[in-house]
Amino acid sequence: MRLLQPDALSPSATSTWLFEPTNVDSGLNNWRTLSRLPARSSVTTGLHLGEHFVQLDLKFLQPGKVSHGLEDGDNITLARHFISVCDQRRFGRNRHRYLTSDPAANRHFGNMQDVYIRTLSCVFECGPDWVREVCHRYAVSRWKHDLQSAYELLVALKSTGGKWPAGAWSAQAAGFIMDFVNFLIIRGLPQRQILHREEWRPIWISTQMGGKVMTFVPPGNIQPAVPTALLDPNYVRLARLWVVVPRPRGYGCGVNGVSGPQEWTLLGKSVLFSDDVALEQLHSSSGVLRERQQVFGREDPEVQRLVRERGLHF
Repeated sequence: MRLLQPDALSPSATSTWLFEPTNVDSGLNNWRTLSRLPARSSVTTGLHLGEHFVQLDLKFLQPGKVSHGLEDGDNITLARHFISVCDQRRFGRNRHRYLTSDPAANRHFGNMQDVYIRTLSCVFECGPDWVREVCHRYAVSRWKHDLQSAYELLVALKSTGGKWPAGAWSAQAAGFIMDFVNFLIIRGLPQRQILHREEWRPIWISTQMGGKVMTFVPPGNIQPAVPTALLDPNYVRLARLWVVVPRPRGYGCGVNGVSGPQEWTLLGKSVLFSDDVALEQLHSSSGVLRERQQVFGREDPEVQRLVRERGLHF
């Protein structure tokens, strides 16, 4: 979602990601031109005490059972073994893009090897059918060539309790699974919105109707929400999960007179990797709608220091 900076904003105001759109905001495949926001969408921007905010309607999600990829010890063991075998045998066409040894990723998100292991564990738990649907929906690279063999390997691992021998794994199948895990991580982690170390990790959710959705969230008491303007199916590939926390001064009269926060700080955004059932539920009436919520970007301590040193007031 591209936001235009109003003329009223001071050029010396705190700059945030809100006015610095990236390819994460414009879609997973940059060649695809997305439709404009619906004309009925109420999205405005403003400035409060030197901080930019966007005011819009948010749909707060009410997830069912949340799993972190750690609950099943056998899956974690299998994920660790699977990655070790793939590393030894150099499986994966896109290994040069893996973030396991990337200095910036390890600095921002902690141990990236742990991120890959837990993400693969979540993939095993979500199952082969979820993998197939996600590959189709998000046009994962080479899915037309390699998905079927990867699907069959996932089925074999699931039906044998992870005991399918590594000697029977083909480079095509195992490599595609590793590349798929890398795809989820690269697209799901908010790499351009993190200022300091924050250990975002994968979770997957089983919806009330039996669907599955996987995404990435930081630790702590967070609120997952989706801007209602982005609920259109055309935006399914966007990083439209907004992970927010209430601002200390943001409490007031909530929706329908219910007291609650109306000002939020956006910690980061991620993609909702959903199967058909979960996606249908997201677009239904489930969740809590809050209108005219103000969402601020995180304060950059360096910018705040410069503002104080120069004696700027708003």
